[in-house]
Amino acid sequence: MLELDALKVVQIGWRKYERRNVELYITTLTAKELLNRDIVDVDAWDQRTNPNGYQRPLSQYRRREIFNYLTEEEGIFPTSILLNVRGEVRFEPKEGGIGKLIIPSESLPIWLVDGQHRVVGIRYCIKQGLIDFLNYPFPVTIMNLDRMAEVTMFYIINKQQKGVPIDVAERNLREIFKTRPELEDVELRYLVSAVKALDITEYLNEDPESPFYDKIYYSLSQRKGRLIKESIMSEVIGKMYDKHEFFIIEDRDKVKEFLKDYWNAIKELYPTAFGNNDEYNLTRSQGIRAMTYLAGMVYDECRREDNFTCEKIRSVLERLKEGDDPVTDSWWHREMGSDITQATNERAVKILYRNLLGRIKR
Repeated sequence: MLELDALKVVQIGWRKYERRNVELYITTLTAKELLNRDIVDVDAWDQRTNPNGYQRPLSQYRRREIFNYLTEEEGIFPTSILLNVRGEVRFEPKEGGIGKLIIPSESLPIWLVDGQHRVVGIRYCIKQGLIDFLNYPFPVTIMNLDRMAEVTMFYIINKQQKGVPIDVAERNLREIFKTRPELEDVELRYLVSAVKALDITEYLNEDPESPFYDKIYYSLSQRKGRLIKESIMSEVIGKMYDKHEFFIIEDRDKVKEFLKDYWNAIKELYPTAFGNNDEYNLTRSQGIRAMTYLAGMVYDECRREDNFTCEKIRSVLERLKEGDDPVTDSWWHREMGSDITQATNERAVKILYRNLLGRIKR
């Protein structure tokens, strides 16, 4: 077993269907303990040995960066590493708030949720011969939750950090939602909608008749030759669902077919810009986000007229080419096109979407 001096903190864990206390344990572990896989392990994705893992592959650059920080700069990590015990634990309180956290052998290893680069960075230091770092103490926070909550916490924490891939965690959550559908009622709409959109994204990527056939990648797949990241496409489709409540009752296969036909119509209307991400913004992040938001309004018009033919979808999109400032291929050009297509932040994308929407509603 593992025994640790720890401070117990009780927080209110909020769920839409329940309100309960969540116990956290604040303590320290040395680098030697964190690197002992019998004590702490990582649920890392591996296509062959652990296809259900949720942690992404580590950046070799970050390893060297942390080495430099520890040996040449401040060298301190004041923020906690986050761990989770999936099994039973026992806490024996003592005077002064500090007690003894007892983790039995059957509850080991503890799972590393956040802080993996810090641990690997200090391992790199030790491998370079700096053995004093074996006793380097890390502040750690230990949760005692099930795997679903563990993956969710990883997703939420890293969703806030730009550049941290969370699409592997999204895939795990999608599988969890299949077996625990009641969790879809949890007030985590931004999380649930993106995860639930994964099947639509996969359909667009796997159907040979889709213009996105084999053009969508995720962090563990080959990016070269592809257009858009899976997590971005899933997120914007999820937001499209959230913007339009009627999607809740729509047949999912029907929505998949519509989006395939919708993007095929866009490809036909903009044959030069579609797929040419080096020169045009149409199938870069800002273009796909704005056009997917627009898809909700096009779907609504098709729905109200009960006409989802390719001709109808194209006729609605052709309105973009009307007026004094038509949306042509050159309008999407990265250097000579409209200024409104250049920025990539969400506020700019919404401005782009409203511009396109105004043209559709003429």
